[in-house]
Amino acid sequence: MILLSSATASVLRTGVDRSTSKRSMELLFLSPMYLVVQLSPKESSIRLTQLINCLQYGMRLHEYYFDNLGKKGSSVDAPNLLKKMTEDLGSYEAWENDFKATGSIRGIGWAILYQDSITGRLFNQWINEHETGHPAGGMPILVMDVFEHAYMLDYGLIRADYIETFFRNINWEVLEGRFKAAILLCQ
Repeated sequence: MILLSSATASVLRTGVDRSTSKRSMELLFLSPMYLVVQLSPKESSIRLTQLINCLQYGMRLHEYYFDNLGKKGSSVDAPNLLKKMTEDLGSYEAWENDFKATGSIRGIGWAILYQDSITGRLFNQWINEHETGHPAGGMPILVMDVFEHAYMLDYGLIRADYIETFFRNINWEVLEGRFKAAILLCQ
């Protein structure tokens, strides 16, 4: 089974490419005028910052998500990343089990494999919503969307089936590239 049906992919891409980008521009150019009329300058600045952060992180995470997909049935071919997973997490299997458990956390959000830019250590993280919970200095290596819009049309309430299919569609070349780029930034 493919990860996303064409209907789900269309809903996600349309929402990310058009709505999110358009909404970000509206917020940048229209909302300040509206918010100034409705709220105090301090309140309007705070709310505008929160909205823009949410939209920008949401758009960026969806870009990472779509970029790390696309190799249906691909084997795990990321030798440098796999070596680091074994060093930091014990084995590929231990990492995969933990990542799947992270993606199964109750709620909406993201499961992300990060590399710490100071220590170089790999770790899985749950991100609630789009903009909250990102670790300072964390560099995304693998991003999995676990909002309902990513799987409900194709998998109903069975998130576990979506996660299994997600793993069969990971583009390991992209992950290896992100990992190598993260290493360069850590040096």
